[in-house]
Amino acid sequence: TLKMQITGRGNFDRVTTNGLPAGTAWKSYKPSARFEPADSSATSGTKTFEQSIVPVKTGPQQIPAVHFSYFDPGTQKYVTKATQPIAVDITAATAAPVAAIATPSASAQNPEPVKSADGLVADQFVPQHATSSLRPLVLRPWFIAVNAFMLAALVVGSLFRWISRRRANDPQRREREAAEQSVNASLAAMDAALKQQDASAFFNAARHALQERLAAQWHVPASGVTLPEIRTRLNGQGEQVRAVFQTADELAYSGKRFTAPDLKHWRDLVKSQLQQLAQS
Repeated sequence: TLKMQITGRGNFDRVTTNGLPAGTAWKSYKPSARFEPADSSATSGTKTFEQSIVPVKTGPQQIPAVHFSYFDPGTQKYVTKATQPIAVDITAATAAPVAAIATPSASAQNPEPVKSADGLVADQFVPQHATSSLRPLVLRPWFIAVNAFMLAALVVGSLFRWISRRRANDPQRREREAAEQSVNASLAAMDAALKQQDASAFFNAARHALQERLAAQWHVPASGVTLPEIRTRLNGQGEQVRAVFQTADELAYSGKRFTAPDLKHWRDLVKSQLQQLAQS
């Protein structure tokens, strides 16, 4: 460790030094500084610099002189001071430093650096939980990607929830869904009447299915879908629909009977009309 002391009076905050520069004979590190004031104003005292230096080769060596320049207000000139070179004799270690370093145990909470045989500490100590980057967590790509994915999922979920609420609060949509459920129930009643060969129940269910489909399109109650309305609104294009209505009315008084094949034919006709009305 190379220690340099500068004593005097002046602004010690401006007193700095790079110490011994690295070269072919020495490896050097940035010096540390410590100031000891001699008065309460801290304008006089001693500033001490300590610098770690490592020899590169063995044999007789010399620590070069270290220079320091300052401005002398008395002479109004810059003055340069220099230390004296220091002669040293570098000898090789008797044992390799690597062989003397022990692997820290997993239970060690604050492991201390191990000294080699010559009493020197390793140049650099790396703790168990060292990191290769000082970039903050919030700026790391994986952290940004995870948070972007979570934000996108939140936006998509909120949008889906808003659409669901809007659809649930749509009165026309609720009306269409209720009409569709009624149509399906009427079709199920038609199939049940077909199995029992009950023509009257069959045609009543068929008429109700057509009434529900037309009522949803015309935005009127199902009871308002009558033969006169069908003639007016369908402009003569609803002959088969009118036939279903008329047959249902006739069966209420005539008691006409239909065979199973006849009812199947009417069922296919009603389903075909329902599909056409749904597409119109």
